[in-house]
Amino acid sequence: MAERQVVGRADVGNTARERHTAIVALVAGALIWGLIWYPYRILRDAGIDGILAPTITYAMAFVFGLAFFRRWRTGLTFSWPLVGLALAASGCNLGYVLATMNGVVVRVLLLFYLAPLWTVFLAHVLLGERLNRFGAFVVLLSLCGAATILWQPGMTVPLPRGKADWLGLGAGFSFALFNVLSRYAHDVSIETKSMV
Repeated sequence: MAERQVVGRADVGNTARERHTAIVALVAGALIWGLIWYPYRILRDAGIDGILAPTITYAMAFVFGLAFFRRWRTGLTFSWPLVGLALAASGCNLGYVLATMNGVVVRVLLLFYLAPLWTVFLAHVLLGERLNRFGAFVVLLSLCGAATILWQPGMTVPLPRGKADWLGLGAGFSFALFNVLSRYAHDVSIETKSMV
């Protein structure tokens, strides 16, 4: 009986630690995604524009990641989910950076954050998940937000206005696709997903 209580307390401690780590990771990720446009605008103003800026920064992140994830290639074999993850991540990151470098940041961010709408749709198509009440609420809330941001006087259908808007929208879709494919490829380690 005493052994069960000790093991139970250890499980609760691990669960609390995992929850705390997840919250910190979510807040840090949101902060990074919300502020990353500013250094890219500084790079743009310094003459490092377009695809070159994210290529340099993501190459540096890859090299830095090699130091942390030394064994990320363990058991690495070709698979379509990994190709999909790589394409979705690159579409997300490149589209987001180019959109925020050259567009109205608030519009781009709000279009990017339509990702939950795409996630609900893609999870249904790729994972066979059914839409529940919460998912329906997310879809409705996302559509209302998009209509509010995109609508202009005299417009019958609210659509993105320019290249940056479309890039932000596409980046959000790619972000959702990466998240769904990441769940689909449950047998791939988190280190491999991060490096891909």
